[in-house]
Amino acid sequence: MNASVRPTFLRALASPQPKTAAAVENAALALWIFAVVASTLTHELWRDETRQFLMATGTSSFSEYFALAKYDGHPLLWRTILMAMYALIPHQVSLQMASLVIGYAAVHLFVKHSPFPLAIKVLFIFGVIPFSVNAVDARDYGISMLLFFAMAILAGKKEPRPLTIGALLFLQANSNQYGMYLSGLFLAGWLADSGFAVLKERRYLLAAAIALAGIAVSYYSTRVDAESVFVSADHFAKVNWPAVLSRALRHPGELLLYIMHVKTGYRDLFVVALIAALLCVRPYLGATLFVAFFIFNVVGLAIIYPQTRHQGVIIGFTMALLWMAWDGLRTGSRTGLFRHARTVFLGVMLFFLLPFLLKQIHINALIVREEATVEKSSAQAIGKYLTTNAQLHEAIIIGSPEYAIEPIAFYAKNRLYLVQEGTLHNFVRFAKEYERPEDLKQILEAAEELNERYHVPIVIALGYFDVTEGRSFGTIYRGVFTFNEIERFKQKTIKLAEFNTSLGDENFQLFLYLPPQELEAYREKYMQLR
Repeated sequence: MNASVRPTFLRALASPQPKTAAAVENAALALWIFAVVASTLTHELWRDETRQFLMATGTSSFSEYFALAKYDGHPLLWRTILMAMYALIPHQVSLQMASLVIGYAAVHLFVKHSPFPLAIKVLFIFGVIPFSVNAVDARDYGISMLLFFAMAILAGKKEPRPLTIGALLFLQANSNQYGMYLSGLFLAGWLADSGFAVLKERRYLLAAAIALAGIAVSYYSTRVDAESVFVSADHFAKVNWPAVLSRALRHPGELLLYIMHVKTGYRDLFVVALIAALLCVRPYLGATLFVAFFIFNVVGLAIIYPQTRHQGVIIGFTMALLWMAWDGLRTGSRTGLFRHARTVFLGVMLFFLLPFLLKQIHINALIVREEATVEKSSAQAIGKYLTTNAQLHEAIIIGSPEYAIEPIAFYAKNRLYLVQEGTLHNFVRFAKEYERPEDLKQILEAAEELNERYHVPIVIALGYFDVTEGRSFGTIYRGVFTFNEIERFKQKTIKLAEFNTSLGDENFQLFLYLPPQELEAYREKYMQLR
């Protein structure tokens, strides 16, 4: 589209001269790194972050490593990356470094290689998804954005590299479960957009086979069966599928919480506008985005409500499709379905995408301030408490709910004993085999046995507050934690400290168990000033 015929309101999307643009891009990337590192330094890692690291560095065999994904719901790629990173840097900092490297790689590709105008590039990378969710938070979801952007680059080349795209789709399928189904959709959309005739070429067929193999591996490693805890096999039979499908169609933007914080209808309008814009210039990509949001909504309504990190995967997918469409317009290789298709597409980018990006920056600013002022987890504070009290250095930690005390093993050198499994281990196996109910009697008996066996103090971490007789608390094991032995528990333990200021649910009361005479001696020596 020549500048002389470009509508005035679209000139806002034009980029400056190459040298100026490069300087702004470099400055934006440098500022991004500085800001992400600063935010990371104030970020308390919580259990979903530390769990994958503990599993990656604590598994004893490949069979265990592979089997754990089945109960954890996360495929193998992120854990494999953490294993490799830890081999290079045998320190816990490797967890956040891996997240930072992946997050930076994604924004670098976006800023340096995407066809978007400079304003969109800069606004996007400082949004909540690329900044806080994919880089500061040490999770597997940032991998998806990186891989989608890499595939967008390859798909736009004059000489596509289908085998490389197939390999990237294999990895994408094993990044997370959202990446698994979106990798299949990307494959279908890419092949349809390229023309199904390309399947006559052996390299495209092989690329499709590689991608489908990745989906098969991911599905097999994370499949839901009778032993699954998070989502039971019979859950699907209880879903009102007609209602779910109808709602997913009627409200395509309902589950995108961080767009405008307005009514569902406006969020729906945003998604519909993006789909319509893509349909105008690249119909197969538009259809792919429609199906992607439909499945995303079905999964969210029927199985698990998508958090911001889950939404980030489909945002990365959406931006990759817009990238491919814009690249076609920029190079003139695509003209759209009708005369003003380009104008419609660019108009949607200006009036819908830009406000979305601005809102994402606003949300990210709130989260960065929150990171600096509010604890996300008390595990770091507990770790510091244990490491600065020499008398507790050899203590073994037990507690409930067991899945919630996992991050303590990341921050403290103390051994963790899982009462449900009856073993010293630093992460929980989420299987029904360990779905037994818990009570204080069970935990107290475990503390007595461990002390007798290892002759060390036993620290009991309880993630429950306002405890009253006979009150029950549901756990992730679908059992019940019943406090029917409160008085006996109080007599046999000392309350060491309480950590109850974190934003999430990782708050604990710490109790100490020792034999009666040792407990009294400990009380007189260390607790008399409290």
